[in-house]
Amino acid sequence: MQVAPRAWLEINSAALKHNLKLIKNLAPNSKLMAVIKANGYGHGLAVSAQALAGADEFATTDFSEAQALRRIDSITPITTLSADFSEADLSGIDGQNIRPVIFNRAQIQALESTQLRCPLNVWLKVDTGMGRLGFATDEIGAIAKQLSRFDSVASISLMTHLANADDRKNPRSSSQLASLSGLSSVFNWHEISALNSAGICTGLESNLGTSAQSVVRPGLVLYGISPLLSCTSKEGQLADEPFNLSELQQVMTFKARVISVKAVKAGTQVGYGGSYIAGKDTKLASISCGYADGYPRHAPSGTPVLIGDHVVPLVGRVSMDLITVDVQNLPIIHDHVATLWGPQNPVEVIAKMSETIPYELLVGIGARVQRKLVSST
Repeated sequence: MQVAPRAWLEINSAALKHNLKLIKNLAPNSKLMAVIKANGYGHGLAVSAQALAGADEFATTDFSEAQALRRIDSITPITTLSADFSEADLSGIDGQNIRPVIFNRAQIQALESTQLRCPLNVWLKVDTGMGRLGFATDEIGAIAKQLSRFDSVASISLMTHLANADDRKNPRSSSQLASLSGLSSVFNWHEISALNSAGICTGLESNLGTSAQSVVRPGLVLYGISPLLSCTSKEGQLADEPFNLSELQQVMTFKARVISVKAVKAGTQVGYGGSYIAGKDTKLASISCGYADGYPRHAPSGTPVLIGDHVVPLVGRVSMDLITVDVQNLPIIHDHVATLWGPQNPVEVIAKMSETIPYELLVGIGARVQRKLVSST
């Protein structure tokens, strides 16, 4: 007998396809690498890969994610953004059209020592200001020439990562792109990549200043969420936006069921610690979702939940399996469906009230939450 889910995700693949088309139109001169790491940003790897089949390439975190994706898609090239690897790891991806990003000396040694049937197309990462992975700009030319002599390497492309692209007022992105552009003549690069979701949405493509084939790397924006600090997809268009962010379609809807509705008196303490006290006689509804499912534990009282057409406030602390909302005199009953976030209750709002970012909420969905495909056209 099939048991009704306590909490579930509805994933709209048509929205994914719509967003992919928007991003392609934003960067018409670039190839598009769809980032579907972390289980498709929590949306599901298979659903994301199938809906984003129009991308030129996919990106995952490491070889494990890449091989899981390869079982779904046997053709599309895959870049692994932060896979640290050994000689054995390289042998395990031989012939699978997986492109590693080279960011440390140990990887270079592994490439030099490994014999492969199919030489790899690799990315060489330069640290232009992120301060994490990658080589210094003055090392890049020599390393590229070293890699070009390896039998295990077929082509070399150049990649960097922007640290402040989500802040349209920060000049650091332009400085990073200038550093990248300055490296365009030190080697005959196969491709060059810098722009993440925020870089694409702020129109930085025109600042690359290189003749090499550009590859953009959208992630969050493909799932219908603005990557910018200054606005969300629901706040409309600012004057200097290259496109209207309100055209994005949010892909994920997080739902759960009302499992109890009861009347309480004024003065009733609600939840662990009794941090919320009912100010009047009211009705409370308990919803079958908590932080074990991925709802943020630090969501405060007042965080909006949508039940039918009614927006109701969270009250009390989020617990492991339950949240409680004040439904007052609304006609809400047992088994009604609550929308914790989705197109009509944006995840950006929930994240802001919880003092976190949408990324964390999306990828933090618990393993027991079912995913349902609601559109495949």
